[in-house]
Amino acid sequence: MPNSSKQSGFGIIPVIVIIAAVAVLGVVGWRVFTAQTSNPAMSNTTTTQSDSNAGYVVIKEWGVRFKPVDGLTDVIYASGPTVQAINLSTSSLKALDSNCDPDKAPAIGGIERTTTPYNDPQGPHPQSLGVLGSYYYYDSPQSTCSDTKSTQDSEAQQITLLKQSVVLLEAAR
Repeated sequence: MPNSSKQSGFGIIPVIVIIAAVAVLGVVGWRVFTAQTSNPAMSNTTTTQSDSNAGYVVIKEWGVRFKPVDGLTDVIYASGPTVQAINLSTSSLKALDSNCDPDKAPAIGGIERTTTPYNDPQGPHPQSLGVLGSYYYYDSPQSTCSDTKSTQDSEAQQITLLKQSVVLLEAAR
């Protein structure tokens, strides 16, 4: 009697082809999914991000900010070598007189930061701006930065506005 055993089922080649096809479809589907979820232009939801520091002078080195009062625009600052003092000025004053550059001097004002409260009984007492985190902040005394009369008039007005602004010092967001 001849041996006639017929086997039914799949051979190894068709099984490998099916597994490969499923793997390729999976990879293509995964790439389409990740491309669509990471591309905001294709997303159905719209998110609007607003800058919570807009309109403020943000001192990035310290993580603090203050809002300039009306009339005080284009405030610029420079930090000292120890980053414990910030010199303040405005771009318009700097354009009028290079001595009003905050990189050169305190210009029209400054803010000092210490880890201990100011306690010098013989020296002048700067105005305290408060405590934020573990730092004490003080308004540095203002002085004129220009020798020309026309610049000093503008400078006097900006010093007054700056003094009103820095008392609003707060943590940046």
